[in-house]
Amino acid sequence: MSKQFFNLSLIALLVLAFFILYFIPTSSFSENNISSHSSLNNISSIDGNITIYLLSTVIEKDIEKVSSILDIASKIPDVKNTPYSNFLNESLKIYNGIPEDQDLEKRQIFKNILSKYRDISAITLLIPNGDVYAEEPFALQENLTNSNFAFRDYFKGANNSKNMFMGDLIKSAATGLPITVLAVPIYSDDDKNQNNLTGMLLGIFDFTYLNKFLQSLDIPESEKILLLDHLGNIIADSSGTNEGNQSAVFSKLQSFQNAILGGSGSTIENVNHTKMIISYYPIKSVQNTWAILWMKSYEDMK
Repeated sequence: MSKQFFNLSLIALLVLAFFILYFIPTSSFSENNISSHSSLNNISSIDGNITIYLLSTVIEKDIEKVSSILDIASKIPDVKNTPYSNFLNESLKIYNGIPEDQDLEKRQIFKNILSKYRDISAITLLIPNGDVYAEEPFALQENLTNSNFAFRDYFKGANNSKNMFMGDLIKSAATGLPITVLAVPIYSDDDKNQNNLTGMLLGIFDFTYLNKFLQSLDIPESEKILLLDHLGNIIADSSGTNEGNQSAVFSKLQSFQNAILGGSGSTIENVNHTKMIISYYPIKSVQNTWAILWMKSYEDMK
């Protein structure tokens, strides 16, 4: 058995183990996850694209898991109601929302979600004009530099589409890593046509765990695995290098274009003047499609 095949099989097993140990125990949809991944047993380990497939499945299911829990939370009466909104004019100036000791039922629901879903680093409830009503952890609410988010793409997207909307990538002030915001519009139970927004629930999707996992994989220095958003921005990078914004480079790759159109496979392309073999796979991300690429030096594979 070749060393290359051994490394590929080991990485595939690590990815599968990561999925089983990390995602299934923390999810309330574990039985559905297990049954939906039964097809993994039918994939030949000889196929060089197995790791990309496994990674795409893990990431896509994780996005679905976070989307589902936020959608469920947005329908809970204690979340939908904002009994202290009349006091926001004053408390916004001091706390960027309601004080820590107000609406404790809602804050406890947010804390429970955060304790079980480590992909979500914060949960925020906005009132219809985009002002912050409450955020957990409260320390983050206190340190907000803005208390109104009506100008953000995720607020506009969710409000206009009347559906969950994932915002474009932004850099976390805390970690320097990319994050994105999932926004769920809230309507009153009797508003069947969803004409009047009553609030918006936000979940901050943090990719710290994914970057760490990709960087833990045992792959040669000449290779890298990249998770890219629909614009070609780097979400996670196995190399751990800070390459800056290379969306102009990655977004032009045929492999990337194929992936965001739903395709998968392998191709040979030049990346920054280096000939690379690129395996690619699409990842459904709410209203967009992302791409995962595994780049290997063409010269090293000869």
